[in-house]
Amino acid sequence: MASIRPLAMLAEAVAEPADEVQVMQRGGDPHAGALRPSQRMLLKRADLVLWVGPELESSLARLLGTDPDRVLRASAVEGLAWPGSAGVDPHLWLRPANMALIAAALAERLARLNPASAATYRSNAEAFAAEMTLWETRINERLQGFQGHTLVSTHEAYGHFFAGSGLVLLSLDEGGHGHHGAATLLKLRREVRGPGCFLGESGGSPAEQRLASQLGLHFASMDPLGNNLAPTSDIAQLYASILDATVSCLTESAATR
Repeated sequence: MASIRPLAMLAEAVAEPADEVQVMQRGGDPHAGALRPSQRMLLKRADLVLWVGPELESSLARLLGTDPDRVLRASAVEGLAWPGSAGVDPHLWLRPANMALIAAALAERLARLNPASAATYRSNAEAFAAEMTLWETRINERLQGFQGHTLVSTHEAYGHFFAGSGLVLLSLDEGGHGHHGAATLLKLRREVRGPGCFLGESGGSPAEQRLASQLGLHFASMDPLGNNLAPTSDIAQLYASILDATVSCLTESAATR
């Protein structure tokens, strides 16, 4: 059982075809909200639960506990990189290198549950890690022509995805404190230089689109959880959707300057 879809994509890449991978959170906001009885039952029945951690999913913390044989907390995997001034943003699946580390940890946990398939799990995790290395290179290569351009988002999540891109990354929620007030907006206006984009949630609320306009930025609709992708989509398709939307927006922004 994976708590969100990107972690389910990772689990499907590491697991054997015979292993059943389910995702608990399909759509909605993993930050908040009580679990439905059906979700609680799925958690209770799962042999292994892969979740981000209380930094993102506070509603799961009490239910899951710390059973080392049944629960794998992604945010506790050693070696993860964290963006931002406070180093606390929990959207760790947006950094390919983090996903490679989580895949290796998952392979070891699955090997403990099913020793007969240990070699398969480890081999799958290694192949997944190689794919993540290629994605880090691909992201940076696609964005080479936009170095110095600005990306603004409501939180620091995209510091994971664009870490090595050379883009200027700004956030309305710098430091993870929820500061979205007028002072923050004025500060961003001073910091935004040249062309750029505001990365909003899928669909884009009127408030987000107004913010983009006030900052003189183009608006890009993002889907970091993959909620709008086809049910069979994998992590490569999730990354491609984020990268394509960003490149398209930056291209339009640069053309109008």
